[in-house]
Amino acid sequence: MLSKPLVIALLVSLSFNGLFGYLSYAFYGSKQALKSELMQCQQNTLSLEKSVENHRKLCAIQDSISVEWKKEEQEAEKDTESFVEQIVRAVVTKEATSNETKQTYVDMDSSLSPDVVRVLGEACLHSKGSPCSRP
Repeated sequence: MLSKPLVIALLVSLSFNGLFGYLSYAFYGSKQALKSELMQCQQNTLSLEKSVENHRKLCAIQDSISVEWKKEEQEAEKDTESFVEQIVRAVVTKEATSNETKQTYVDMDSSLSPDVVRVLGEACLHSKGSPCSRP
């Protein structure tokens, strides 16, 4: 039969083989779990990159819309100023007498002159895009 040192060496070898087998199995499971988490992180990174790119595009669109809106607002202010000037010119009439200028104003209780009505109608049409109804 086998000698005592040979049996002990065989048992030690079997125990080491069992230990290394178990550790190999445990590390393989950990490795697979880490691989799965790594793949999920890579997918999340790609998703975040797409989200950031979409956000940048959206910011560029918002900037262009803001610039267009400011231009339209400035044009509207200019148009408003011109309409106000036309109304002032239609309401205030200047009569020149010898050396002085005399201003007359329309009575607020009386009806408006046709010129004022026309200018107000144009302003309403310009602002609303459709003719305004008269009360």
